[in-house]
Amino acid sequence: MEQLPEGCGYRGYEFGAVSYPDSLCCGRKLYDADNCDNDGTLFDPMEDIPCPMCRQQDAVEYWQRQFELGGDSRSDAMFNARSLVDNIRKRSGHRHRTREDDTAEMKHLITF
Repeated sequence: MEQLPEGCGYRGYEFGAVSYPDSLCCGRKLYDADNCDNDGTLFDPMEDIPCPMCRQQDAVEYWQRQFELGGDSRSDAMFNARSLVDNIRKRSGHRHRTREDDTAEMKHLITF
């Protein structure tokens, strides 16, 4: 099994799940926790979605582009992107995790 890049431990809801966290930071970008094979091995993301915790400014820029593609004006898109990333950071209760935390988490994910 290929080792995923170390991440900050952030888990969120960026991929559409409402009742459980479906995003996971690995290598400072978000992986879709539902995008895996039958053994639970995560597939590489199709695009680089920056982690809002360890790449805050990149995440704002990413979401600004998404909002602009959705039809928001540049100023509205920037406001919405900053608000989104700020809210994610406030709600996450994020703490920096250790490599041991990440290893235990990945073993747990792979067993599903």
